[in-house]
Amino acid sequence: MADVARRANGAWWWPLRPILFDTYLLRAFAGPFLLLEGATLFLLVSGALFDLADLLLVKRTPAATVGRLLLYESPLAVVQALPLATLFAGLFLVWRWQKDGELVMMRVAGLSLQRLFLPLACAGLAISAASFLLSDRVVPEANHRAQNILRQLYFSDAMPDLQQDVFFRTPDNTFVYIRQLDRARNSLQDVMLYQIGQGSGPYPVMITARRGTFAGQRWSLEDGVRRTLDARGFVQQEVAFSHMTLRVSGGIQELLGSQKTTAEMSMAELARNIRLFSKAGIDVAALSVDYYLKVSQPLASFLFLLAAIPVALFRARAPSPWLLGAGVALALSYYVNVPFSRSLAVKGILSPFAGAWLPSLIYAVLGGLVFWRLERT
Repeated sequence: MADVARRANGAWWWPLRPILFDTYLLRAFAGPFLLLEGATLFLLVSGALFDLADLLLVKRTPAATVGRLLLYESPLAVVQALPLATLFAGLFLVWRWQKDGELVMMRVAGLSLQRLFLPLACAGLAISAASFLLSDRVVPEANHRAQNILRQLYFSDAMPDLQQDVFFRTPDNTFVYIRQLDRARNSLQDVMLYQIGQGSGPYPVMITARRGTFAGQRWSLEDGVRRTLDARGFVQQEVAFSHMTLRVSGGIQELLGSQKTTAEMSMAELARNIRLFSKAGIDVAALSVDYYLKVSQPLASFLFLLAAIPVALFRARAPSPWLLGAGVALALSYYVNVPFSRSLAVKGILSPFAGAWLPSLIYAVLGGLVFWRLERT
């Protein structure tokens, strides 16, 4: 055992030389993780079922439509369950092993805490990587399809008259952003249209206006600027206008059915919109924060595991209800800080990058410090 520990700790190539304990640790972690992932996913889906039951029983929505809606909402639930399953699986595994004395035996044999929990760290990174791929490749499209179903249902019922931050793309390849849309008054506030291959030759045309109204496909914009861009994106021509009437293909209801929120966009789509809106002088702080969150939030699984290990080691003799409470407190502190930091970034108090990464940075620093302190004791 001492020879295994010496070889595992003592050279730069030690991560490439797995020991039997690594396989044992990963197998012991995989069981609780999969069980907790399934249980958390069941709870999240059960919560969604209460909302869907209203559509099925009260609004008489066809069961096939409700089933498709549940299917499209499932990928997001899977991603949301991953950090919680990782946190509690790591907490109870480390707590049990420390309490039973197994980790003490390995440390007596000469294995450091860093080497002992390297497999768990790798598992956390792998889970975070899978969460990122799902969040960027699968969840946006699933969210978009789910929201389109809901929008169609709301259109046939009573869709909210006032909407904020509306994005969509028209059939004639025009990107549209509206900060505030009032369907009751047919009014628009802070409008940006980015037309590709229209206007002056093959180059894009950007139209911004402070306000406007719409009637079918006819839009009347006021107090705006029309800019023609060249092939490199620089302004070739700029003309201010007090009033402009233009035709936008597709009625407002059909266009709203194609709109996308940031939750329905991949990172590439969101980055493209940020570039377009930045050129138009539109404040993109909220979009930029959501862009960085698409990377920082999937990392929550790894960070939760990083925080769970020292917490379980620190209070190894505590009863299991205390451990459950500690896990809930860790999760709540993160999920409360994320929207708080985002709000600070949107208001300009923090940069978008800092607003998205601050909760993750706090977790990483505190977890690393506690782990380092335990290693030295």
